[in-house]
Amino acid sequence: MNRPPTSDLLDDESVEKEVLITRSGKMKNTNVYKIMKEDHTLGSMLTQELLENNAMFAGYINPHPFEHFINIRVQTDDNKSPDELIIDSIASLKGKIQNIEEAFDKALKNFTGDSDMMQHDSHYSDSRWN
Repeated sequence: MNRPPTSDLLDDESVEKEVLITRSGKMKNTNVYKIMKEDHTLGSMLTQELLENNAMFAGYINPHPFEHFINIRVQTDDNKSPDELIIDSIASLKGKIQNIEEAFDKALKNFTGDSDMMQHDSHYSDSRWN
């Protein structure tokens, strides 16, 4: 296949991880966020979180499988701007992911019975996880 491995792009320092914001001139309280080096994983989670946080509309697209970015469109009512809502949704997602990580660490510790296996930076030194 002619497609370079995704890991090569994600490790490429010349491709910056950035977010570009486009404000809609036609639709009130609507922004499109182009997020580089991301795919359906983040797009799906963030869209769901935006909808749970009362976005009027939230959706994402990965324009092409060979392009490693997503576009997320967010429309809000007058209570919050799209920027405020996406920042709140990202903070909420971080909290949920941290809860999952803590639950996993606790379950792993109970399963192995070895508290020395885990390092403080949440990466496991045990060769089974490499």
